[in-house]
Amino acid sequence: MIYGTSTALQPLGGFILLPLYSDYFEKSEFGIYTLILLISTIFSTVFHLGINSAFIRSYYDYDLEEDRVKVFNTSLFILLIGLFLQILTCFLAKNILSVSILKDERYVEILTISVITSGVGFVNTGLLNYLRVKEKALKYTLVSSFSLVINITLTLYLFEYFSKSINSPIYSALFSQFLTLLLLILIHIKDINLFNINKSEIKTLLHFGLPSILAGSAIMIGEWGDKLLINEFLHKDELGIFSMGFRIAMIYNVIVAMPFALVWNPLMMKIRAHSNAKYIFSRVAYLYFAFSLIFIFSTYVILEPILTLLGFHSKFYDSLNYVPLLMMALALGSLQNIYSAGITFARKPIIFAFIYLVVGCANFFISYIAIIKYGIYGIVITFILFKFIISITIYYFSSKHFSFHIFDFGYVKLITLLFAGIFLYMNYFTYYNSFTFLFFYVLIYFLFLFKDEILHIITRLIKVSRSNT
Repeated sequence: MIYGTSTALQPLGGFILLPLYSDYFEKSEFGIYTLILLISTIFSTVFHLGINSAFIRSYYDYDLEEDRVKVFNTSLFILLIGLFLQILTCFLAKNILSVSILKDERYVEILTISVITSGVGFVNTGLLNYLRVKEKALKYTLVSSFSLVINITLTLYLFEYFSKSINSPIYSALFSQFLTLLLLILIHIKDINLFNINKSEIKTLLHFGLPSILAGSAIMIGEWGDKLLINEFLHKDELGIFSMGFRIAMIYNVIVAMPFALVWNPLMMKIRAHSNAKYIFSRVAYLYFAFSLIFIFSTYVILEPILTLLGFHSKFYDSLNYVPLLMMALALGSLQNIYSAGITFARKPIIFAFIYLVVGCANFFISYIAIIKYGIYGIVITFILFKFIISITIYYFSSKHFSFHIFDFGYVKLITLLFAGIFLYMNYFTYYNSFTFLFFYVLIYFLFLFKDEILHIITRLIKVSRSNT
């Protein structure tokens, strides 16, 4: 809940900024902004060297606090090397990237700023991960909230007094990331010592982390390759519409997937030897899927009214058509956080790279055909299939090391209940009573989801009442 509070603030910030983006940016300009973020993401995917995921895995290999501090400093040392390499590579390649992808040299400076920002961002993630493994959830929340508030405030200020263009959100991200870095250094000042490292752990961290570069790059092919295809084969206005829809859909990751992963990733390492671990994993997967469905449906019902109230510009309304489908794709993909347990336990991240590469390349090829025949909807449908196949394939390989039950008739009931809700809403309810409908639907949904627990509580209350009588 604490992690959820911090990440739930992010969509609030996103909702505050979305009307500004939709008002100040033209569709094509928002497409360019998305491509700049894409390039920055590719850089950080490569140059963070997979250390942030490797650190959590290695941290629990040691019982003594002094050994764990050395693992932290070792991971930080490698991240700083990655940051240096990222900045150096960007300065060498910035002109080529601006001309070949953005089709204009005037974006060189802002592209460089964005790439530097993404580098500082993965260093901050490493420092935040240290708060996670030490179970300092409140500090994590306060720092994340501080970063978010600074970013939103600066963006609003720069939009108003600096430039109503893509420069404002990119410069504000740079300033907020550097301020967050300074705050995290102050928090960890007693533990940070880049001379206090475990040299043998460098090899272990890189052995686990480097394959994730391949995995991350392969994910780019499947996820971000769609935007490159739209940029090449459709108009930049359509890229802007799709990118806006994708940005709104990312609310799912911020409210559901990210808070869950923040808690679950270290937790699953702790409970892997629990006598009831397989049941716990199975139950968690089911409940996660159930919460994902109700969140997506709720968003589908209330999204347009809320954005309208916030002043979302009508020129981007077409993007809302893609949001529920994109959220469904993100939900199916995020199941791999649970399904991948066996691969993580066995320290075989190279399997991720293999899966992402094969499925990602297949998705890119199918998306190429789909976009020519069916436009953006073709891209969206292939994206859903890609995410589903990725998660199932990961479980197939992961189950060879740690297996648990991932499907039963309960999933069918949940999906049936979802489609019943969609049918009722589309045929018997209107824009004006959508909130009333949603309230009663969510109530029925949770009564169904937790009916056994509710009956158990009622039975116990009745027994207590009779015994007292």
